[in-house]
This record gives sequence, structure tokens and C-alpha cells, in this order.
Amino acid sequence: MKKITTETQLISGFIAILVLLMLSGGYMYHSVDKYILTSHWVSHTYQVLDALDGFTLLVNKAESQQYHDIITDRELSIAACDLYR
Repeated sequence: MKKITTETQLISGFIAILVLLMLSGGYMYHSVDKYILTSHWVSHTYQVLDALDGFTLLVNKAESQQYHDIITDRELSIAACDLYR
């Protein structure tokens, strides 16, 4: 039976360490790439929510003006309609 020399053991250890470093580097790259993609979608979601909040505010203003006009028995003016476009 052939005896494994110290040099062979040392080289095998270095190769094993390099393989582990490459695997962990690949995993880190994959994780960072996934994080960047996720943060993009989070940012997009907040932009959509902000736009929807603005739209809801306009609808509430228009609805309040319409109720005011109905209560005061006044016709809704064209200028008021243009205000909400």
C-alpha cells in the first residue's frame, strides 16, 4: 500500500480550501444578486403605493366637492371638474 506523503496531504488540503472558497463566493454572488433584485421590487412597490395614495386623495377631494354641491343645491362647475384632472 502506498503511503500518502505530507506534500500530497498539504496540496489536497489547499485544493479543498480553494473549492470551499469558490463555492462560498458563488453563493455570496447569488445572494447579493437576489438582494438587488428584491430591493428593486420593494422600491417599485413603494412608488406604486405613493401613486395610489395621490389618486385616492384626488378621488376623496372630488367626492367631497360633489357632496358639497349636492347639499348646497349648486351645479358642479366645470372649473371644479378640471381641478381634479
